[in-house]
Amino acid sequence: MHDASSTSPRRKPRAEATINVQLNFALSALRAWAAAGMTSLREVSREDVLMVLPADGNARAGCGQGLKSIFGVLKGRKTIFVNPIGRLVTGQYQEREPVPQDSAVLREALQSIDPARAAIVALIVYHGVSIGAVRRLLLTDIQDRLLHQDEREIPLAPPVRTRVAAYLDERAITWPATANPHLFINSRSASRDTAVGLRWVQLKIGTDLTASAVRADRILHEAHATRGDTRRLTDLFGLSIKAASRYTNTVDHPGFGELGSVPPER
Repeated sequence: MHDASSTSPRRKPRAEATINVQLNFALSALRAWAAAGMTSLREVSREDVLMVLPADGNARAGCGQGLKSIFGVLKGRKTIFVNPIGRLVTGQYQEREPVPQDSAVLREALQSIDPARAAIVALIVYHGVSIGAVRRLLLTDIQDRLLHQDEREIPLAPPVRTRVAAYLDERAITWPATANPHLFINSRSASRDTAVGLRWVQLKIGTDLTASAVRADRILHEAHATRGDTRRLTDLFGLSIKAASRYTNTVDHPGFGELGSVPPER
């Protein structure tokens, strides 16, 4: 999946995140077969697939999607002779409707005494920066009160500038000799030029929040503030039309009636 294939059947390369998602979907089935004593995926039959597939819902759709991806690659490479899940109907994965986060929890994170935590959460809360983008941010990506990301120039909100400046002060005191070009570093990465890990960023954000949920909260508020302006969402957050529609579809939802008119105090 990663390297693609230029020979028949041709395949385009897949992003690492996509490969990880597909594998995670399939892991429960793979582990079940390994526990049953199977040592090769050539041994898997249609009946074996039916035994490990969840009954319904997203669990079934996700597991089916992951297995189809894996067996599809193996069949294309002629590593297996029969695709045991090829014609099985497992349903479509239904994305959950985005929901707003608890303002009190967000406020607590923004007011954290840990400068790194406050800066990371501020970037996500105010500008919807993804957790991957947070890791990859370079010192040079923030210039002249602008966040330069994916060929976009995003004016930094004053609360974000304040928190990033406080973090940079601590960074300079803690690691004055570091040559790491990334904005966020830790004790491991300070002596190298690598980005911090996903786990480090998530631990900084805290156990009560996830980066994806905070980002979704920001995009959701923007969708309601602009009355479902899809173009605005794609420009601000780098979303595809399909991804933006998840948020614009909630604009007329009765449960979100006041979301755009009275934003939570932060």
